[in-house]
Amino acid sequence: MIKKLFIHVVGLLLMAIAISMIIATSVGASPYDALNEYLRMLLKVHPNQLGYVSTTMGVILTLIVYYFNRDKKVFISIFFLVLIGLFINGSLTLIYKTDIKQAHIVVKYVLALISLFVLGFGTALTLTTGLTPSTLEEVALLVNQKVKNFSIAKVLLDFVFLVIAVILGLILGDVFAQINFFTIVMMAFTGPVIDLNYRFVSLLKKNKKEKTDEIE
Repeated sequence: MIKKLFIHVVGLLLMAIAISMIIATSVGASPYDALNEYLRMLLKVHPNQLGYVSTTMGVILTLIVYYFNRDKKVFISIFFLVLIGLFINGSLTLIYKTDIKQAHIVVKYVLALISLFVLGFGTALTLTTGLTPSTLEEVALLVNQKVKNFSIAKVLLDFVFLVIAVILGLILGDVFAQINFFTIVMMAFTGPVIDLNYRFVSLLKKNKKEKTDEIE
């Protein structure tokens, strides 16, 4: 259990670093992360403290999930929401100490692309532990109860977050601050990248188990 928890926390840390880097490059975040960043801007929260907004949004979504399924297990995810929120704050604090904002656009896209794969790997680590699903996964599962197709449920969820993010961006007067070309990349490839990393991590665990069995 301790090993699983450690792997899960490492996965969350990688996810936080990746999310923070993509936000910092401003080339286009995922709809959900863009929504959180626009909320942060509207509420005039310090840029380094996006994690607090992300955690708050996660808790709200957790309460919505609980309202519909009445499963108290969803509240376990709040611990991980707080953790990844703190990781995001720490990552942004370090990233914003660099000259990331002044970096060439090509460099920003390269960093964002690398971060996408880091995000996929971190997410895959959390999935292989078998611990509580992320809040977004829980919401997608909730939507899936209606549409009976998990892929469509995730697309619908992304679309809803995108619409809300665009509305918030329009209110701010800077809709392209986090909704940009890479947002489309995130929406199209995050799922496949996570799946690819999940297969890779699962294969590593399988090979390690087989070697352990041979030694025994």
